[in-house]
Amino acid sequence: NTFDTVLETFSLCVVSDPLEALREVYRVLRPGGTLLLLENSRSNNPALGAYQDVTAGVLAQYGGKACVWNQDTASLTRQVGFEVETTVDYYSGLFRAIR
Repeated sequence: NTFDTVLETFSLCVVSDPLEALREVYRVLRPGGTLLLLENSRSNNPALGAYQDVTAGVLAQYGGKACVWNQDTASLTRQVGFEVETTVDYYSGLFRAIR
């Protein structure tokens, strides 16, 4: 209940437990506060999404920074209790802005 707004960019893909990270954001955000995310996300293009699914584990292990790039970030955000007001997809949903 401390912060009015939390801005998080490209870090949920590299933390070992993104749900726990979002729970902590939920804890410190004041009621009615705003969470702004810009994250890697699973593409809404079927072929690209399938490619992400096949390569996510290998790239996370050997591709640097351990980024899991095929997460459904909007779903993760909702699971913690946030209300997703808007999402904007960039590059077929590879990057997603969430409010």
